[in-house]
Amino acid sequence: MAIAFGQRRSVSKVVAVIQNFNSGVSQQEIIAATGLSERSVKAALKHLELSGAIVAASVISDLRRKMFYIGGEKNGNK
Repeated sequence: MAIAFGQRRSVSKVVAVIQNFNSGVSQQEIIAATGLSERSVKAALKHLELSGAIVAASVISDLRRKMFYIGGEKNGNK
């Protein structure tokens, strides 16, 4: 899946933030930490999830929210 140059920078910022959080990170925390727009973060998360670089898990207390983690079957994690 090809991504545009501007999106590459967003993706790398999002990956850096997710790596710094050991217990997962929410979309709102990523937005606050990176200073990126909601739209840019959503696009980066979608790209990373489709490529298997990150996994998303629903928050039990609020199923509308997701927490994002580095990993996935492509990275040796299940």
